[in-house]
Amino acid sequence: MPDSAGLVPDSAGLVPDKNNLSDTELKVFEIIEDRTTRKYIQDKLSFSERMIRKTLNILQEKGLIEKVGKGPATYYKKIK
Repeated sequence: MPDSAGLVPDSAGLVPDKNNLSDTELKVFEIIEDRTTRKYIQDKLSFSERMIRKTLNILQEKGLIEKVGKGPATYYKKIK
């Protein structure tokens, strides 16, 4: 299976196939930019910390985002 499975091309690169993501996963994915923190996402979407952490883990498992750093310096970015 190619690395781009579940992705469709668009003008900015690869974006997830909306059929493979839940509404929550899609909302979180769309907010993530170059250096996005969990707290920033949580504040923007008003979801619980637990929900954001779970969703970020799922997006990592699907190969759509990358976690960089540890502790308070942790941020997330889309994999290009």
